[in-house]
Amino acid sequence: MIETTAGQFAPATKRTVTVQHAVFDGTHATAKAIMIYARERGTEIEYHPPVLERVDGSDEVREVVPAHLEIVTLEGRMVGDVGDVVIEGVNGEFYPCKPDIFEKTYTLGDEPALDGAVRPVEISVHQGQDTWPFWLVAGIAVAGLVAQIIAIGILVKL
Repeated sequence: MIETTAGQFAPATKRTVTVQHAVFDGTHATAKAIMIYARERGTEIEYHPPVLERVDGSDEVREVVPAHLEIVTLEGRMVGDVGDVVIEGVNGEFYPCKPDIFEKTYTLGDEPALDGAVRPVEISVHQGQDTWPFWLVAGIAVAGLVAQIIAIGILVKL
């Protein structure tokens, strides 16, 4: 039972949990990877490609409706826009999160789950013609960050 007087606000701190996430960049390839990952866990996510229209009298095309995802969440259907982070919550639910909120709420890395197991997400990150597994890209980023921290520590000691 929550011990807060009804109607009065009191401070609370989020518990430390590790969630899986992927950034939706609007591409079909990323949407497909996210949809497959979610489907394997029993959740359907729909991808809606951008709606384009031709500008009058020219070959120019403009985006009328941007690409987006529709995700069935515990709160109902939600839309994930380009740049949003798709999160798999602690109970296996999926939901979109704006990047600024994600950055304020989560830290990145392959931290152990509550049971001690590390579960990197197999989401592909596309760079040119190459396909890189998400865990590898995240690992390289973390290794670079660790190297920077070590270098700063060495400079501080000098």
